[in-house]
Order: sequence, then C-alpha cells, then structure tokens
Amino acid sequence: MNRARVDALFAHAIDLREDERADWLARECADDAERAHVERLLRADASAGDFLEQPPALVAAAVSGVVQERGSPTVFGAYRVVRSIGVGGMGEVWLAERDDGEFQQRVAIKRLAYPTPGLLHRFRQERQILARLEHAHIARLIDGGLDAGGMPYLAMEYVDGVPITRHVADAAPDLKALLELFLRVCDAVQYAHQNLVVHRDLKPSNIFVTADGTPKLLDFGIAKVLSADTTDAPTQTVARLLTPDYAAPEQFDGGAITTATDVYALGVVLYELLTGRHPYRHARGGASAGDVPDPLPPSAASRDRRAARTTGRVPRGDLDRIVLVAIARDASRRYASAEAFATDIRRYLDGRPVSANPGSLGYRLRKFAARNRYPLGAALVVVAACVAATAVGWRQMQRANEQAARAQAARQFLAGVFEQAGPNRSQGKPMTAHELLERGEQQLGRFGGEPAIEADLTGLIAGLYWDIGDAERALALLKQADAAIDDPRVPDEIKARNLVRRAMIERRNKNNDVAVVHARQALDRAERAGAVAARERSDARRAIMLATEGAAGVDYTAVARDAQALLAEDEARFGGRSDMVAKDLGLLVVALLNAGQYRAGVDASRRALEIDGALYGERSAAVSDDLFYIGMGLLQMADFAGAEAALEHCAAVRTDVYGADNIETIDARTFVLLVEELLGRYAEVLPKRLQLLEDQRRFRDSNPGMLADAYNMLGDSYVILGRFAEAESAQRESLAIRAGKDGTNDSIASRRALSSLSDALQLEGRYSEAEAARRKTLALAVAAYPTGGDVPNAERGELGNILRLQHRHAEALDELRQAATALEGGSKVHASMVQAQLAEAELDAGHPDLAFAAATRGLELGRASMPRGQRRLAYPLFALARAELAREHPAEAEPLLREALAVRSPPYPAHDPRVLEVKVALVDALTGLGRPAEAQALRAEIEPLLKASATPYAKDLLERLGARR
Repeated sequence: MNRARVDALFAHAIDLREDERADWLARECADDAERAHVERLLRADASAGDFLEQPPALVAAAVSGVVQERGSPTVFGAYRVVRSIGVGGMGEVWLAERDDGEFQQRVAIKRLAYPTPGLLHRFRQERQILARLEHAHIARLIDGGLDAGGMPYLAMEYVDGVPITRHVADAAPDLKALLELFLRVCDAVQYAHQNLVVHRDLKPSNIFVTADGTPKLLDFGIAKVLSADTTDAPTQTVARLLTPDYAAPEQFDGGAITTATDVYALGVVLYELLTGRHPYRHARGGASAGDVPDPLPPSAASRDRRAARTTGRVPRGDLDRIVLVAIARDASRRYASAEAFATDIRRYLDGRPVSANPGSLGYRLRKFAARNRYPLGAALVVVAACVAATAVGWRQMQRANEQAARAQAARQFLAGVFEQAGPNRSQGKPMTAHELLERGEQQLGRFGGEPAIEADLTGLIAGLYWDIGDAERALALLKQADAAIDDPRVPDEIKARNLVRRAMIERRNKNNDVAVVHARQALDRAERAGAVAARERSDARRAIMLATEGAAGVDYTAVARDAQALLAEDEARFGGRSDMVAKDLGLLVVALLNAGQYRAGVDASRRALEIDGALYGERSAAVSDDLFYIGMGLLQMADFAGAEAALEHCAAVRTDVYGADNIETIDARTFVLLVEELLGRYAEVLPKRLQLLEDQRRFRDSNPGMLADAYNMLGDSYVILGRFAEAESAQRESLAIRAGKDGTNDSIASRRALSSLSDALQLEGRYSEAEAARRKTLALAVAAYPTGGDVPNAERGELGNILRLQHRHAEALDELRQAATALEGGSKVHASMVQAQLAEAELDAGHPDLAFAAATRGLELGRASMPRGQRRLAYPLFALARAELAREHPAEAEPLLREALAVRSPPYPAHDPRVLEVKVALVDALTGLGRPAEAQALRAEIEPLLKASATPYAKDLLERLGARR
C-alpha cells in the first residue's frame, strides 16, 4: 500500500463534512483496501478526546506505524535521546541531552507522530510562534531541525514539573498563594496576547509547575497567530486538536477567536483549582448554551471538602463573580483579556472593588471600610485622623479604579484588534500584523474623551510597530502622544513610559541629542509618579546614559560607574536575574566598550546573555543584542574569529526574530562583513557590501545615520582594495548624508567618515586636504573623549604620520611621541600602530636607535594583540624592517618584509603605495644580502609603477630606490 497516498487522502477527507466523505472516498480511493485504511484513520480521529492526557487512537495508530518503519530515535542533531516523555496532540516527545561537548543542556524534543500536510503546517507554525515569545513563564524554543529521516523536530525548554492541578493538590496552598500562582499564568497568557497570539488550548496539562513553584506555559501547537506570513487552519481542523473540556463555545460554533477565548479556558482551570471539579461537569465544550445548566459558584462547589484543592473553603462573593464572568459561555460577557481577568483577581486580593461586581455605592463603601479598618477605628478617638485616612483611602481607591478602567479599556481594545482577524471582518483572508495595527490605530480616536486611555494605547501600538520593525510609524505615533504631556488627566507613569519609548527609538535612529532630552523628561515624570513608576524610572535613567553615547565630553568611565550603581539598585529591587538587571548590564557593556575596557565589556555581555537566555530563550531579541556586543568587544580585542562567530550568531537570531530585511538584522550583517574583511576576505566582501547597501537605502529618511555608516564602510572597503577615488566619493556621500541629518559635520558622528576620507586623500598624495580632514577628526575625538583614551590618541598618531610624509619632522615627532605615551596601558592594537608610525618618523628625522626601540615595541604589542596575517600587523613589521636596514641588518629585515608583503598583497593591488614601499625596502635588503639578480628583478617590476605615479610619496620611494644603486 502507498503510505504517502493514504496520508494525502486522509488529510483531505478529514476536512470534509461527514456526509460528504463517503462519496468522495468512493471516487478517489484506488481500491477497497485503500479506502478501508483511510476510514480506519478517520474513525480513530473521531474518537479523539484529550490529546495530551489520554492520547487518542489516531496518534497511537500513527506512532505504531511510524516506529515500525523508522524505529525509536537515538539522536536529534546535537541532542541524544534519554527517554520517551509521552505522546501529544501532534507528536511524540522525548527527553534529550545536548551531546556535542559545547555545554550541558536538557531539552524536550517534539517530533510529529503522523506527518499529514495539515499537521506539518501547524507544526511549522508552532515553531514560528515560539520563536517570537520570550517570557519567563512560557517554555522557550531552543533549537529545531530535521531528524535523520527528514522529519521536523523542535527542541524546547524541558520543564521538570507537574500539571498545575497536581501541584495544587500536592502542595495544598492557601487561597492567596493559589491565586498568586494563577496570576503568573495570566501574565504569560497576556504576554502572548500582546504579541498577537491566542493559545486556544489552555488546560492543566499545558500549564506545568516546577518544584520551586514556577509555572510554565506549554504547547502552542494549535495557537492562532496573526502575522505577516501565517495562515490559520480551518476551524474544523483545529477543533479536532483542542481539548473539549477547556474549549470555549466559539471554538465549536465558528465564532471569532479572540483573547476572550483564552480567558474562558483560564477560568475553567481556576474553577478546577479552587474546587477540584469542572464547572460544566456533565457537559462538553461544544454543547449548545441551552443544553448546559449554569455552573455552581466556586464557593458552593468547594463545600465538598474532599474535592477542594486549597487548604480552606472558597469564600462567597467577589471571587465567585470573577470566576463566573471568566467562564461565561457568551464571549461578550467575559473579561476581554487575561490582564483584565488578572486585574480583578489582584483587586480581590487587595480588598478593592472588582469589575465583576455590579458596584453599588454600599458595596464600594464596605470594601473601603474593610481596607481601612484601622484608620476608621482610630477615628472614634481622633476625628481628624479619621478624615485624613478617609481622604487617602478614597484617593487610593480612585487611583485603583482609574488603573482598572485603563487596563479594561486597553485590553478590550486589544481584543477588538484580534477580532479584526475573525472571518466576519477579514472575509476569510489572513491579515498581517501591520494591517491589524493599522486598524487598531484607526480606533484610537474613539477614546478622545479618555486621554489617559488614549495615551496608554497609543504607546502600546507604537511599541508593537517598533517590535515589527516599523520605527517610522512608531515614532510618528509617539509624537502624536505629545499632546498628552501637559494633560493632568494622564498619569505621569504613562507619560514616562511613552517618553522612554520615544527616546530609545530616537537613539536607534542615531538622533541622540533629541533622545537624551526625552529621556530626561521621562525621568522627571517617573519621579513625580513615585513607586508606581519604579520600572519607568530605571528605564529612563538607562535611556539617558545610552543616549549620551557619542556626545562630546562624555566620560565613559563615569558612565560605567553610574551604570554599576543602577545595576546594584535594580538587583535589590527586581532580583539578580530579572529583565531589568539584564537591561542594566546592556548599558554597562556600552559604557565599558566606549571606555576601552573591552574584556570587562565582553564579560558583562556574557552575564547578560545568560540571564536573557534563561528569561527569553536563545532565539530572542535580547539574546541577539548580547551576542552583538560580545562580537563588538571581541572585535576591539582583535579576536576576529570569535567576533565573527558571535556576530554571525547574532545575525541568524535577528533573522528569525525580525526578518531578513529589518534594520536590526541589517546592522548585524554589516558588522559580519567588517569582520570578514579583517580576516582578509576583502574581494569577497565588496559585492556583498554593495548588495547590502541596496537594502540600507530604504532607510534614508527613517534612519539616515545608518545609511551614512554604510557609505563609510563602503569607502573603507575601497581604500583596502586600492580604489582611492571611489573611496573618496563614498566618504563624501557619507558626510553629505550626515550633514543633511545634523546640519553640519561637526558632531562626533562624522568622525569615522572624516577619518576614512583623510586616509583616502593621503594615499592619493593630497596631503594638505588629508591634514585638514585629520585635524577636524582629531578635534571631534578630543571633544568626545576629554579624558583621552584610544580614539583621540590614535587620531593624533595619524596626524603625526601625515606630517611625517610632508617632511615636517619636528611637528610629526611631537604629535607621535605624545600619542605613544598616552597609549601605554591602553589598546595594544592602537598602541602598536602609533609605535610603528613613531619609528618611521624617528628614522626620517635621523634617529635610528630611537626608531629601533619604537619599532620593536610596536611589533611586540602587535604580536600580542593581532593574529598572524592581520592587515594592521604589517605596519609594525614594516617599521621594524626599516629600522633593521638603517642599522645595516638586512638578514633580520628580509623575513619581516616578506611577512608584511604577504599581509598587504593581496588585498592591496600592485600599484598601491603600501605595497610599493615594502618592495622598495626589500630591494634594499636583497642588495645588502649580496643577491643583486633578485634585487634587480624586483627593481624592474616596481620602478615603472613609481614613475607613473604623481604622488609625493612615489618620489620619496624613488629616492630610496636610487640610493641603493
């Protein structure tokens, strides 16, 4: 029997109505045996109940057939199978351990048990969903691939725990502890909703709790995602995979699937945790509303002490109403979102009025009195104290009510955005996340009379636009929210949150001056708001420090100290492995790298990577940022192989998270190309860089700074390849873009392009223009780094070298000696370069012994900081060779010159002055070694090239060549 054909027939038949199947099978099946096989599969599918807790016959039959054909697996890629965990709704699950020697890790491997086309589609969709969800209470995706048989598998975080119902039954927590545990589950579900994902199969076996009491949400196998490239399966297909006992009625009757769908399942789970029984004990999820009696309130159901899950009976009143609203069979009567549900539970725990209660004045007064029993009791003694306490209490209640109203409105709004993707609104067409956000944006106007809600939702949508890579629209919305800045009806914490968002986007767009203004405004608002804005206050302080990066006069050592102080505060406030601490470490890394403390920066990045990996998973935006800064630190340390590995990993993660054409991914790809050049692959990189530039041109208006940097890097590539005119053109384009953005080229942001322009002009022999560009570059560097450091002193060394080439020896030595002294103890790469430049200046000034000392030190530093074959290592090699020749040691000079030549040619072409100067010195060495034939052959090769050049340096080299005739 053709198994592939049976699979195809089954996959098609299962989506037909039952009354259509018989005729279709009669037409399509080749014979009775084939038809009987398909019908057996259809009957097995019809008996499906709870797929995870009691695997149906369909999966059992599929597993049996597959295992017989391919046997039990032993490995999945880098993972060795330990044992089988079980069978799920779509596949088999194994416990496995990483087995490649990189590091130790246990994972849960999920592979399809029966690879029908529909299940393959949903399996791939699950991977896409998990890749975008990064939350402490959602089991994260770690890896994925194809097994030896070509079947897809997922490697997920292994959660060593038990279903939440089992945990509660065993631990018997009090009511407060149970509800606090449940609230963490709600937080995870709400996070998924904010990322436009509805789980659709929430139930106890998909909510595990670990031994330390941490809940983890599992199995997004039938989740509904609203994204640019994901379509959803037909309702009848999904209905076969969900668990009826926890499924909302709309999942059976074709209604819109919204965030309220997950609220229903959460409500059923909470009911079961409180009472030990299902609210609709004798009904299935698909039964019509008229056939199902209303459930008992949890307080009544829990009176059976043998069934109750908690250590105490569930009290009558608000908690009953909260749960019954959550499990209402009419979706419009439920909470609109998990957060609205959680907000009422929190208000219940705080003794405040809940939205599930009709809310009479008497009810609210009783709640107020219960919360303030001690101030009110004291009022019998001191009336003034009573009045004060009452005023404070009423204000607290009013504030809480305002917060609850905003949360409810915001989540109803979000639910409405989900509803836009329902079949009635979308006409059966899948909608992209961008289209959904556009529709949500159009609805903002309806909150015109509620400025706090409008400002909060505007910020929420702006943040989502930023998350999907539309920084331009995100910034436009946040500018629109400026109207609320002076509105007293908008709480300061909302204003602070939106200002921080704006500052971070402006910083990413390289508008740092504007970003720091908004970050300071955010801090002011957060401090006014007090404790309620603790996160916003930390975010604002962090944004201020990040936005000052590159500004004139910044002391990065001081910034690093401030970052350490913020880190210590947030560790105490939020915990040592919190997201706030990871963000603080990111700030610290930026400061340390700018301060030249590269090893410390890499170490801090690795710590942030560990925290972010545990919080969000290996495929997450936060992890990609950590990898980026590890790569940048290693790049500065000249560990180019390590930098390439980190940056390539970063680019791969960002491609998964953002997409290939997102600005974050392009940024990572840009630096991968830079490292490839430093590893000597110059010719290979140029076409890649030109192609990347085409992608970057799209951001000319939204992010001109990035495009300016792209032209700067292109110009650097041309310099390396000896194409100086093209290099000059690219650098001038970079400066023009920067001037169009900033108004001038007087900011530190223009330094690199000016520096590279000076290089190109120098190599073309245009020394006066090169000197002018270098002096401006040096001034910008000194202003940006007033305490000195690597950058200004490296620029000072380059200025000294230009002065040397103009035979201004005293001025050159003054600049170079100053730079060399300042760089002792700093970057070995920069110090090596400056010592080499100083050695040549000493030689040209007639000081061979001083030249030899400087060149020896330069090569010592170069060997310690750069791998053999690195382009910049040629400078100290050549300088020491010249010093050896000046001391009449040609035997010592020759190997140094040949190593320098091997480093420079390629990539530099034969006519490049950096190649010709080495060959001129090699003629000198060969002549001194008594090998005239070799010397003459080399002279004949280079003399025409030197005579063809009109540069002053070519004339200098001809003089050196003539001196050895």
